[in-house]
Amino acid sequence: IAEASRPAREITRKVKEKMRDPSGRKKKNPDRRAKYINWMTPFSWACITAAQRKVGWGYTDIVRELRRVNYDFFQHLTPQTVKGWVEKIDGFSRWTPNVLARASKGNIPGHNKGGRRGVLAGHPEIVEQIVSQLAELRDAGAPLSLATVRCIIIAIITVHAPELFEYRFK
Repeated sequence: IAEASRPAREITRKVKEKMRDPSGRKKKNPDRRAKYINWMTPFSWACITAAQRKVGWGYTDIVRELRRVNYDFFQHLTPQTVKGWVEKIDGFSRWTPNVLARASKGNIPGHNKGGRRGVLAGHPEIVEQIVSQLAELRDAGAPLSLATVRCIIIAIITVHAPELFEYRFK
């Protein structure tokens, strides 16, 4: 169920297999299966909100109703999890804005970065300058080698943000 609730993982896996260069280090270990269930998928969130409308804001009642409707899918959902999605303001309960935002995204993961952010992620103007410089050279017909591209990147960073060379990842 956890794997089925995260379809973006399968899409990413297929894209990586298709784009993978056969040379280089071979994959030694298989991908790990998903451990946690994304309860914010369109199917599950529709069931959760329908159960809430039917039984009210009782956390245990919501989980009990969901398990009655589809035990196999909702057997791992706990009242404590549902309690984390609800906020009480002036005696009235409602879904938290964060949960509603995640539910509106549905199957889309919370980010599109695919992992650790790059060192230039916080400097879009530098990235734009590097891209434009390389595009101008390409349009002019200049031969671009890896060494040339590397030198241009280093030169632009050295001029505009030399502190990036001091940056250390955790």
